[in-house]
Amino acid sequence: QQATDQGGFTFSTGTYESGTGGGVYQGTDGNGVWSLYFNQNTHEGALNPATWCMNLTYTPVTVTVTAGHNGDGHSGNFVQGEQSAHITAAITNNGTGSTGDPDGLHPLTVTDLLNTPLTYASFSGTGWSCSATGPVVTCTNDSDVAQSASYPTLTIDVNVAGSAPSSFNNAVLVSGGGVSNNSGSDTINVDPAPVLSVTKTHTGTFTQGSTAVWDITVSNTAAAASMTTGTVTVSDTLPAGY
Repeated sequence: QQATDQGGFTFSTGTYESGTGGGVYQGTDGNGVWSLYFNQNTHEGALNPATWCMNLTYTPVTVTVTAGHNGDGHSGNFVQGEQSAHITAAITNNGTGSTGDPDGLHPLTVTDLLNTPLTYASFSGTGWSCSATGPVVTCTNDSDVAQSASYPTLTIDVNVAGSAPSSFNNAVLVSGGGVSNNSGSDTINVDPAPVLSVTKTHTGTFTQGSTAVWDITVSNTAAAASMTTGTVTVSDTLPAGY
C-alpha cells in the first residue's frame, strides 16, 4: 500500500483511498508473511527518506475464563478422600478476531496451581494436553477458535486428601494463543468422608432345622454433611451349620 506524503498509512479501518489514511485489513486475518516496500512515484529530494519503518500494533484477543468443579458430594462438592474429582475450565473467545498458534510455539495455556489437599490424576478435553510438575498443572491447546466461540471444556481430575479442609479456592490462569492473560476462580466445598459402622443382631432363640434371621444394619456415623455414593457392599461369612 502507498503511504501519503510526509505521513503514514494505517492498515486499520475502512478501505484505502489515495491520499487518505485507511486500510484494507479490518475484519480479516493479518497472520502470515508481510512484505514491506516503498512506492515513490516522484523524485522530490525533500521526500527521499534516509530511514523508514513500519510499526505494527498487536491487540490481544480477550477471553472469559469460567472455573468450576464436580465431585461426589452434595451439589457437586468434593469429598475427603475422593479419587478423580473434576476441576473444569471453560474458555470463550470475546474477540476481536480468532485465537490460535500460527508458529506452533505459543499455544493457549491453562495453568492451575493446585491447593495442598489436591494432587493431579489425569485430564480430558478435545485438543488439550496436560502435564504436572508437583502441584503445578499445565495444559495447552493449539486450536484456532473464532470470535464468540469456545474451546472444548478442559477437565482436570484430582485426588482429594482425606484431611482436606471444608472449603478452599481454586484459580486457573490463561495465557498464550494470542489472548490477553486472564484468570478464573472457583470456591470448592468439601464434604467429610463417610464413616460406616455395621451391627449384627438377632431376636429370640434359633432352633435346629428352622430358618434363622440376623438383622444387619449399616450406618454412616460421620458429620451431617457426609454422604455415601455408589454401591455399599456388605459381606457376611456364615458360621458352620448355617
